[in-house]
Amino acid sequence: LTTGLTSRVGSIVQGRMESGILYTNTYIERQEACIRGAFSGLTRPMAVADLQAVFDFDESLFEPAVTALLKSGRLKGTMAGKGMRATFTPAIFSDSQLKAVNTFYKQNGYIEFSTADKMLINNPKGFLTKELGSTGFALRSAFASNSLVDNVDAQVEEAVSTGTIIDVAPLLPPFMDAHDHAAILQKCASIAKGKTTRVMAQSLVVPVSWIKKCSEYIGTAAKNDADRLSKELATEVRAERGGDEDD
Repeated sequence: LTTGLTSRVGSIVQGRMESGILYTNTYIERQEACIRGAFSGLTRPMAVADLQAVFDFDESLFEPAVTALLKSGRLKGTMAGKGMRATFTPAIFSDSQLKAVNTFYKQNGYIEFSTADKMLINNPKGFLTKELGSTGFALRSAFASNSLVDNVDAQVEEAVSTGTIIDVAPLLPPFMDAHDHAAILQKCASIAKGKTTRVMAQSLVVPVSWIKKCSEYIGTAAKNDADRLSKELATEVRAERGGDEDD
């Protein structure tokens, strides 16, 4: 019977044979319509198994139907995984997700990985690095823009030109830690030269001129103290010798 039906599918028999089961065109179209309708109504990622529990898709037809719908563009989104264990992410969600990321990033000059996580972004560090690319770089806690570095660099350069120490921690978002501070300072052009500044305690930028003044001050103070102590010692020695002669 199966052999006879298979030889007639597409001519006398309008339908499709799958694993010894005959599916009529009407049934296939009804399943495709059900799948398209269910997935088109989604606005956020959804596990296929959860949809299956509600709509009871025919599992034999599900995967080829979804693949065809995605390929034709009639269903917009991406499918991660296979069969009932897959997760579908609609294009409208991905688009709004990326828009929210770009808006936050442009307004603040950075975006925390924890913020991206709340936006339901998987692997925030990898996602932001891929989407934002050369506009910035990844830190331990966030993706920072090059403009944020430029702002810090400008203030560091101004402080150095006046021989003033500057702590960059107050210039950066409070969630950034010492490692983030150090990473940002490494990208500052005024510090990368390494001839006019020194970084201390991971966030303090100290002008070399300031260090030189301190060294000169300490050297002078040490010399003055040494001279004073030498004179005091000489006076004590002379006093002791005078006392011995009197005896």
